[in-house]
Amino acid sequence: MSNTIHIKIKPKQIIPPWDGSCLGLLNKHNFIEIIKLENKLTMYHIKTDKYDFYCYGRKSNSSHQCICDELKVIFGIRKLGTHWCKYGQGLSVYIFWPIRYNTFGQIQDELKLNQLGYVDESNFVKQVQNIFVFRDLINVGVNFENTIIVRQSYQNNKKPYPISYKETTINPHKHIYIPNTVYSRWFKSNTINDALCRIFNITHYNQIADLIFKIRSVIQDIINRVDNQNIWLENYIIERLHERLNQSKLSYTNINNEIILQYSEPITPNPTDFIDLDEFDKNKIINLADCILDQCPINAKTKSLLHHPKNKIPLDKN
Repeated sequence: MSNTIHIKIKPKQIIPPWDGSCLGLLNKHNFIEIIKLENKLTMYHIKTDKYDFYCYGRKSNSSHQCICDELKVIFGIRKLGTHWCKYGQGLSVYIFWPIRYNTFGQIQDELKLNQLGYVDESNFVKQVQNIFVFRDLINVGVNFENTIIVRQSYQNNKKPYPISYKETTINPHKHIYIPNTVYSRWFKSNTINDALCRIFNITHYNQIADLIFKIRSVIQDIINRVDNQNIWLENYIIERLHERLNQSKLSYTNINNEIILQYSEPITPNPTDFIDLDEFDKNKIINLADCILDQCPINAKTKSLLHHPKNKIPLDKN
């Protein structure tokens, strides 16, 4: 039996907003404790002038992962919750990662999508499709099933839901394809482009220009808020989105429907909750239709842009 590290999380943490923003310059004195976990991740206890919290972290060459995570709200998918900071001569990215315990008080490993048994529930399949659409559009690296984890809802009877987590960098000069194994399992009756149109409720070609116009300001705001040094990514993402939509099978008939953005209000998970994952049979997942969001809050300014009448885009609620 392998040795499992037990971590006593302080019941009261001063949690940062987990909105992808920079925490500034951190030094050694900001790291109260560093814990190496069996799953090869490193957990940090970080204390700044404003915050005192636990998280996972890693060294990075850019803030791309934080930008990717914040862009997820546009596609109606769950985000992890991230921050980045300057440390030494480089950068570090810190990720909100709820600690799950089993009945023995041991930290539970994350369940990967490729470890999941047969799932034929339309809402769960749509959520997985949305994630692969996002990953393909942003071009964040490999797009295998093990880039998605399956978590359980804190608030809704432990209902499982998928969440994308491997997004270390955006690759504008290298196209990374969705493998056939993903297509054969998760896109049996449609394509990546079909799912993209479903997400934004686009059915006619004349809706594309309006969508691009309205979504651009939201992307600009997110990137500027997270790290304005990467604002050039906005053009790249918009070009990819425009290309994908133009490749889709849409109607040429004019339609005058207003583009309206709809999204579900996220719920902040409690990192000190104890979740018994032994009750979760990964091979018998059923009744997922009432799955809800368990994620960090949407930034207030981004939320106001999404609500603004001039920046309304239809998102698939499923």
